[in-house]
Amino acid sequence: VGCGCNEAYQMGSYFFWKEKKLGKEGQLASLPDKAKAKSASTATFPDISKVQTDGKTYLTPAETRRELLRCMKNYKVTQADFAKMVGTSSITKFMKSGGEFGGEESESYHGLAAICEKVRIATGKAKSKKRLALEQEVGKKKKQPFLGINTNRKMWMSADSYAAKDELGRTVIKRG
Repeated sequence: VGCGCNEAYQMGSYFFWKEKKLGKEGQLASLPDKAKAKSASTATFPDISKVQTDGKTYLTPAETRRELLRCMKNYKVTQADFAKMVGTSSITKFMKSGGEFGGEESESYHGLAAICEKVRIATGKAKSKKRLALEQEVGKKKKQPFLGINTNRKMWMSADSYAAKDELGRTVIKRG
């Protein structure tokens, strides 16, 4: 099967085809580099030094990772920058954790969630429906909001209990 052409012939024909499409003046070199174009389009990270929060964590570890990745995509900031903000050596292990609650014991989780909250406030982004409902549920109490249960942990349950999602998307234990 095939035309009996060798690899050198195929590479040569591809070179001439590409030259025909792009021109002999090297239009390929004048095309913008994707990496340069991407870094030029990202904005500087907002100043969050004076932003105050209530100290509660309203994001699960998975939501925190999602927000951090969104920040790294939209702003000139890296994992190392976030690690310096939190005061830890590295956040790589937290970022590589999987699942909704993967990395919840990480020393950097609550600090990173606070950074995400500060960025939300600094950029003027509105609170999510889930966030508003969690605030209402907690009220003015000093306890952390209930973000759901980690189904990867072992737990005792009665025979008629099961894990299900509630109206906020949290995993909860239901009976019956």
